[in-house]
Amino acid sequence: MKANRLFLLALSLFPVSVFSFVGCASEGKIANAAPSELTLTADKLFVVTGGTIRLLGHATDTDGDSLTYSWKASGASGPAGSFDPSATGAAVSWIAPGQAGPVTITMTVTDEIEKASKKQDVTVCVRFPSPVRESKTIANTGYVYIITDALPVRIVEGITLTIAPGVTIVVDSEYGGFEAFGRIVAEGKPNQMIRITNNAVPWEKIDMSGDNAEAIFKHAEISGALGGIQADEQATLTLDSCTIYSNIDCGISVLNSSVATIHSCKVWDNGTGIYVVNSTVDIRESSIRYTTANGIELSSSQSTVQVVIEDCEIANHNLDCIVLKEKAFPSIHHNSIYSSGEIQDGGKYYAIRLEGGYSAADSVEAESNFWGIGNNTEAKIGSVIFDQNDSPAVGAYVRFSPWLENRPIQQGLTSEGRARGRAWERLWR
Repeated sequence: MKANRLFLLALSLFPVSVFSFVGCASEGKIANAAPSELTLTADKLFVVTGGTIRLLGHATDTDGDSLTYSWKASGASGPAGSFDPSATGAAVSWIAPGQAGPVTITMTVTDEIEKASKKQDVTVCVRFPSPVRESKTIANTGYVYIITDALPVRIVEGITLTIAPGVTIVVDSEYGGFEAFGRIVAEGKPNQMIRITNNAVPWEKIDMSGDNAEAIFKHAEISGALGGIQADEQATLTLDSCTIYSNIDCGISVLNSSVATIHSCKVWDNGTGIYVVNSTVDIRESSIRYTTANGIELSSSQSTVQVVIEDCEIANHNLDCIVLKEKAFPSIHHNSIYSSGEIQDGGKYYAIRLEGGYSAADSVEAESNFWGIGNNTEAKIGSVIFDQNDSPAVGAYVRFSPWLENRPIQQGLTSEGRARGRAWERLWR
């Protein structure tokens, strides 16, 4: 009897042991890791209706599982385009719809257990009308315009191209841009900026050429070009409250007897900020900063005042702030001029540099400027200026006395509204 009781006790404990082992095995299972480190790259972010974009995705899986990619496009309104039916995997082609507007492309990666997604927004654009053989207005339709022409859009003499406030134009061509022998009038508003920019690669420039060529830009942005905007061969250029930035060679070029007015502008992050040759330019209340070369470069065959630089901030350049060549003889007053490039390879960069061979008839007028914090004596200011004191090859001096102990008061950002009494500051960042 005692033996039977022991047998029943042992039998009753058996399932508990079994379930205990099962429980331990379940707790020891390793969890699956979802696909991670997703990237999604588009060869361009703007595309003409019906155009094609190449997409390249990437993901990793720490478990070493094979990954499968799937693609989807969704438009804010209307059609969302299509993917090449034969394209699968991490690299695909997407064909834009026939209707302009924003589209979101979603890449989903799965290891057959878990999924992860990455999104990229692209913009389907309206083709810009070209060439311009009759006067016309580019209206603000709410869509982005795109230039795909291999050569610049030509505006013939006697014709006016008007760009309405709020219009954005993307140049999707290495040699594209504008070549104007007529007029461009692009007058935006503070809350409706006009923008002309690049797509995947830099574009050429806006080139105004000839005595009948005229450009008026107000509240506009010009970026991502090789040469920004250029007035040549007696053209006329007016820039008011504009931002000219991230152009490779020059932000603004004024050449060969052209006339330019540059007021209340921000000229940043270009190769050379403003480049002038034998032309008349009035630069006021503007910020010229962060170039990879010189801030302002002037060259003239005449020793008369053709360039006026007043109430500006010219600073933080990789080379010199202002360079004068040949007989360039500007009037430089009431500016902040400081922080040129550091000493490199035994050379030094300057706030103002007169290039060797400079031969204006008199000393350069550069009184009443602020030369940077701590540069408040004749010796210290002289050390950031390169003239005949530094080399006999330079045929003139820079006259800088009297100078300002502090940054001058900024007179205003626009011709209509002035911020009186406010100290000059870095207002745009």
